[in-house]
Amino acid sequence: MRIGIDLDDVIADLVPELIKFLNDLYKADLEFKEIKSWEIWKYGNLTEKEFKEGTKKFIEEGGYSRLPVIKGAVEGVNRLKELGEVYIVTRRSIKRRAETISWLRDKKIKYDGIYFSNNGPKTHIFEDINPNLIIDDSPSSAKDLLWFGGFFLYDKPWNKHVKIEKNRRVKSWKDILKKVEEREDLIAKIQLKSIK
Repeated sequence: MRIGIDLDDVIADLVPELIKFLNDLYKADLEFKEIKSWEIWKYGNLTEKEFKEGTKKFIEEGGYSRLPVIKGAVEGVNRLKELGEVYIVTRRSIKRRAETISWLRDKKIKYDGIYFSNNGPKTHIFEDINPNLIIDDSPSSAKDLLWFGGFFLYDKPWNKHVKIEKNRRVKSWKDILKKVEEREDLIAKIQLKSIK
């Protein structure tokens, strides 16, 4: 099995940390649960220019290196690694490669490869990997990859508007592992039936 997993806000808890940073920097009044799109500046006392400058400052000051891991992500990714090949996909700039790999190593996250889209869409990368399973929080990835039967949307405030079957929206790593195991059991049953 080949598995493609988005990094930020699926494994690394980026948006809450970025919000704290921007709130401290600009007194922006941003609240995580209120963020309904990637245009984060619209949900607080912040301009688009301040958002872009603040985000750049966050990154340049090592913000990615300080990110916490989403609860259950280390165990979850490593369990998926036992089931097959894990490829991490991120919108981060390739300039952040060393920092990102160091973070993954420090957090003891196992994977087979990592791909950087340089702030562009991840869809083509997921298609190139040709995984059996994709886990992402991006509304645009959901829209572009909804046709893909193995797509799970990691539930976040900014993707609540995405219409997706209930069994394809996941709320935690525990939920992901449960659905993957159910899927693997179903595939095994189908394969056994075809042998008989």
